[in-house]
Formats: sequence, C-alpha cells, structure tokens
Amino acid sequence: GAPSSTPTGLTGHSPARQDASFIGRAFPRNASARGRLVAGFPELLRPLRGSLIATSSVATDEQRLQAALVSTTADSPEQVLRGYRVRLSARGMQEQAAPAAAGSVAAAFVRGPSTITVTVTREGAWTSYSVYGALQAGKA
Repeated sequence: GAPSSTPTGLTGHSPARQDASFIGRAFPRNASARGRLVAGFPELLRPLRGSLIATSSVATDEQRLQAALVSTTADSPEQVLRGYRVRLSARGMQEQAAPAAAGSVAAAFVRGPSTITVTVTREGAWTSYSVYGALQAGKA
C-alpha cells in the first residue's frame, strides 16, 4: 500500500518527551474487568471520549506491563485511528503498518521496546476497536 501521511505540527501538544516512561512509578496488580477500566490502566491507552468499554485488563511481570482494551464507539474507524495517532505521536511513538484481519484496519506504534497496536472494525453503525500495549518499565 501507499505510505500514509502523519500529521505534523499538531497544535496543543508539547514536544515529545523521549525520556518519559509510559508507566507510573508502581505497577498495577494483574486484573481484568467487563464494562469498565481496571485500576492502574495506562492513561496513554485509555478509550477515546464517548466510547463504551467492553473489557479491559492489565498484566505485569515487573519489567513490562501488558494492557488490553476492547471498546465500541459511534466514531468512524478513521476517527478512532486519528485519536490514537495524535495521542501516541505526542509521546514520541512512531507508526508502523500492522496486519489486520479482513474487514479491519490496524496500526502499530513503537518507541524503544514499547509497542501499542490499535485495531478497528466497522460493525453497522458502530466501530469496535481494540488497543493492546506492551510497555517497558523505566525509560521506554
């Protein structure tokens, strides 16, 4: 496919902090939930405004935090991807192509050993999306 353009010069965003960790000082406990965010879910991966949360989870081995989210929204797949592109590029993450199942679109975001994948699927009037992050502790 053709290379996708990435917005530059986004207003209202401070320059990316390459030394910023994606994870707070303490790891959350391993947990999963339906219909809400689990305690300690990373701010960076939170659902977009107006989304309905289906499931969320966090798991850690004290060096990496894995976080997963499944949500639905009335926004288009393009709006969902743009929302995460803006948020993640502001944190210095670089977008890469990602494989997706038929009917879905996915984007991967990488910075150092940390990766985040966003997959979106249009289902009638709704867009279902999943966010999966494997975040390195310390200076990611």
